[in-house]
Amino acid sequence: MAELKPLASADDLMARGLPYEPASLLGVLLESVSAAVREAAGVPISAVSATLTMAGTHEQFLQLPVSPVVAVDSVAIEGVPVTGWKVRDGRLWRASGWAGQSKDVEVTLTYGYAKVPADIVQLVCSFVGAGMIAAQDGDLVRDRGLAYTSIDDFREGYRTGDSEIVDVTELPDRVKNSLRARFSGGAHVTGGY
Repeated sequence: MAELKPLASADDLMARGLPYEPASLLGVLLESVSAAVREAAGVPISAVSATLTMAGTHEQFLQLPVSPVVAVDSVAIEGVPVTGWKVRDGRLWRASGWAGQSKDVEVTLTYGYAKVPADIVQLVCSFVGAGMIAAQDGDLVRDRGLAYTSIDDFREGYRTGDSEIVDVTELPDRVKNSLRARFSGGAHVTGGY
């Protein structure tokens, strides 16, 4: 698979009034936050081409484990190209089925979004912007996990353990869970053995 471009760009940060200099730091943060978002989602999100190999089935439908499916370029069973298939709702349909579970089906396809959804661009920009601002303020390490400050009889409290903020660009669990739920595709019943 080719190297994936970040899910947002310097122009996206500029449009939101967020810092985008120095370019070297921006590039690093765009790459790392995009990778974290993709890992949490479990999919590349942006469109990619790939060849997948999966077990065949006697059923007429073969569920593709990726979404959204943009195009299927070719299908082969045990390396032999096959015809007579159609893409239906993210699945491959073939009247004669897929040669049983002992056979491998290779599918070359493109999946993902041609244009990254606006809310994903916003999410990436928010975390990258926070990292850029923290770097400008020198707060990347200082005061990490600060939970509260009191003035009279001065006090400070810090988050610890799982709730500690180590890096402002780190995705919180609620964001990871939301991405996983949105992009995981859910469970599919494909038939029995």
